[in-house]
Amino acid sequence: ITVHSPRSTEELLGVVSNTVEEEILLRNEAALEATTSEKLPVGLVVLDSIAAPARRDFGTESAPQRVSAIFQVAQHLKRMADQLQLVVVVVNQVGLQNSEDAALREVVDTAAETGSDFVAVNAALGTSWHHCISTRLLLEHERDPHRLNSAMDNIQDSANDHHENRNINGKRGDDLQSRSIWEWERGHIRKATVVKSNVAGRSSMLFEVTNMGLCQMNSAMNPSR
Repeated sequence: ITVHSPRSTEELLGVVSNTVEEEILLRNEAALEATTSEKLPVGLVVLDSIAAPARRDFGTESAPQRVSAIFQVAQHLKRMADQLQLVVVVVNQVGLQNSEDAALREVVDTAAETGSDFVAVNAALGTSWHHCISTRLLLEHERDPHRLNSAMDNIQDSANDHHENRNINGKRGDDLQSRSIWEWERGHIRKATVVKSNVAGRSSMLFEVTNMGLCQMNSAMNPSR
């Protein structure tokens, strides 16, 4: 594993266009000449993140320069992925979506009234970066880990209490398990959604990060590695 820490967009462009590619070529050549499987060719490049240096170096009045820099970085990354046969993962940030769309406002207002954790967001860097990528994955918490005692929590608690009171034999195992799952979901369950792809349709999956790694969640909310 090799780590670089460019402090500006200019340094990032230099690392992407020269340093990283040269290192990959040398390591791949060494892997081909190796007699054991200890040395493997490079198959993954991670950039975390593209928005940080772009926002720091270019203000709101420097949009053309920012777009030009983003396009150059994207061009080098896509060429590298194609020619060197590797995967490039670029981490981007999101911000609150400020839309005048009436349908979106209705969804947000309804979510707020019911205590839902839904928040409308947009990817950083706008449409300029949107058109630079081939696949976009949105990673989010299924329920906001920083939000406690929402209306949805109260609704779930009331429903569980209602079922518990109706239990004639006093066996509340299923209800307690339901409440436990509801409380456990907050901050643990995450969702990955394919928002844009050239080869796949829109889809999503629930997952959890555990000491076993990334575990997909099935319909019963049990981890399956």
